Amino acid sequence: MTRVSVEYLTDEDRALVEGDSPDLPSRERKKIALIQSNSPELVIGDRRYIQGASIGSFAIPGVDGRVVVASFEAIAVGFSRRFDEYMPNRGNFVDTYPVKPADCIWLDKKKDGVEKTGNWRKNGNRIVEVITAYLLLNNGLGGTFDFYGDALKIGRDFSSRAGGLKATVGGEDVHACTVGAWSFGAHFEKDGDYRWVTPVVNLLGKLGEEKGPTIVQWRRAQYLRRQFKDGTPFLTALEDLAAPTALDTIMAGPPKSNHADIVIGSGSARWDRAGPPEPPPPAEGDPGWDEESIPF
Repeated sequence: MTRVSVEYLTDEDRALVEGDSPDLPSRERKKIALIQSNSPELVIGDRRYIQGASIGSFAIPGVDGRVVVASFEAIAVGFSRRFDEYMPNRGNFVDTYPVKPADCIWLDKKKDGVEKTGNWRKNGNRIVEVITAYLLLNNGLGGTFDFYGDALKIGRDFSSRAGGLKATVGGEDVHACTVGAWSFGAHFEKDGDYRWVTPVVNLLGKLGEEKGPTIVQWRRAQYLRRQFKDGTPFLTALEDLAAPTALDTIMAGPPKSNHADIVIGSGSARWDRAGPPEPPPPAEGDPGWDEESIPF
């Protein structure tokens, strides 16, 4: 068959492709990466390469793609837990599960001769537990950060601390993970010739405090959390957040009560103060984290 060169599209061609979209949703979650020595962000020619990236820096979502920063601040919107399966010998990703597969057993590198201490399946594949933090960044964008391996304990501690937060505003207590502002930095680890970097997460302040979120930042974060708890995909909720007209309708809520207006402190000068109107209050009994996803 002779191949004919197509040099232009007709109106009929354009009509055929109008409105076409991917069949399966993207797995991209606006992922935040802590750069390690073997990270693809350091490899020139890799599609994930970022100029200026260095070991111990973070690659975070930016307006025009990912950008590199030494540290960043964020509000925790929610947490989830999953178990990823990989083939042995640092092999390919196989699948992901909401709960640990029943045939998993804990094996020790020195005692049992496996390549790495952890959970292993009977088929020889390794299971990696991952805690994902869903974050509203101080640049106004959303992102996710995965805690696994040596950082898993840090992720568990972060989710527990965020879940126990309480802020008192105008005499009223607000229990939700969204009332806290957190800083993310890096700590360099060393074991013999092996070096790696782990995240460091510290609480900066709570709603109503000088270094905590402003009321506008909290409203945006709590809107994302309500969507997250309702099962809305994180990227979809972020798109809704970026549409002020739609968000005004969604977040209008009931008429104001006779309570006095809440006055909040100045908060961090680095945070964007533009945002939507006040959302409905957090659901009664909301602990600020997702117990069905992280039962500990």
